[in-house]
Amino acid sequence: MVKANTLIDLAQKLGVDRAGLLGSVVRFNGFAGRGKDADFRRGETAAERQRGDASKRRNPCLGGVEKGPYWAVKVYPGDEGTKGGLQVDENLRVLRAGGSRSRAVRLRRHGRIADGPR
Repeated sequence: MVKANTLIDLAQKLGVDRAGLLGSVVRFNGFAGRGKDADFRRGETAAERQRGDASKRRNPCLGGVEKGPYWAVKVYPGDEGTKGGLQVDENLRVLRAGGSRSRAVRLRRHGRIADGPR
C-alpha cells in the first residue's frame, strides 16, 4: 500500500509517469461528472448500480477522485483467467498442437488457465 497527500507525490512513490497519472484522473473525473464510464462501462447494469453509492445520482458506481490522501496498490499481471492457454477437448483433456490427444500422457487442465473445448 502506498499513501500520498497529492497525486504528484503518489506518482513519484509508485514510480509511474506523473502526467499519465494526472491525465487518467482528469479523464476518470470527467466520466464521474457525466455519469458515463466510456472505458469500462461501470454502472451500466442494475446489479452494479445496486451495489454502488446511492448518493452519486448520475452513476452510483462512479465517484470523482478529488482530495487526498490518495492510496494505491501495485498490481502485477497473473493468470487468474485467460481466453487462451492450453487447448482442451470437451472432457478437459489437454490437446497437442494440431488438436490430437496424447495417449501416453493423461494431462487434464484444472483451474481457469485453459482455452475452451475444441
